[in-house]
Amino acid sequence: MNLVTIEKQLSEFNKDRVNLRNEFEQQNKYLNTKIADLERLKNMGLNNFDLNKIFIAETILEFSNGFKRKHKNVIQTAINDVVNNFNLMRKEYFGIKDYSGFVGQEVQCHYGYGPKHGYVVFSIGIKKDVRQKEITEEEQDACVYYLNHLKDNEDFFVPFNYK
Repeated sequence: MNLVTIEKQLSEFNKDRVNLRNEFEQQNKYLNTKIADLERLKNMGLNNFDLNKIFIAETILEFSNGFKRKHKNVIQTAINDVVNNFNLMRKEYFGIKDYSGFVGQEVQCHYGYGPKHGYVVFSIGIKKDVRQKEITEEEQDACVYYLNHLKDNEDFFVPFNYK
């Protein structure tokens, strides 16, 4: 074995180690997210939340980042729209934006767009694949249940796997 061969092998092993570390970190992050979400659901079940309604609502509703910035008025607007068969949320989401020193301004925007000024820090909408389909009464009821708990209970929060 010569120095060139040793250097090549060292380089390959170092690349393999970096790839292995990256793969581990991705898998670890994925598993931690799944475990945290299951813990969240377990706690909800132990606190007498209706898990079936939560599962149904989470297949319909979509939230943005900034969930800690949730806003009761925006959530109530979403509840009102759910009751009206998602008439607005089929085209728009409801949110809170920050702009130039003004925080917590309510906003409604078409999906894929943001406000003209500022940026959205919390939003509620419905998932893209649900917007065109007929939503059942059971699904509406589940969304109203979910959003009311979200509005009134600080311990009630969306799953970790939301973007």
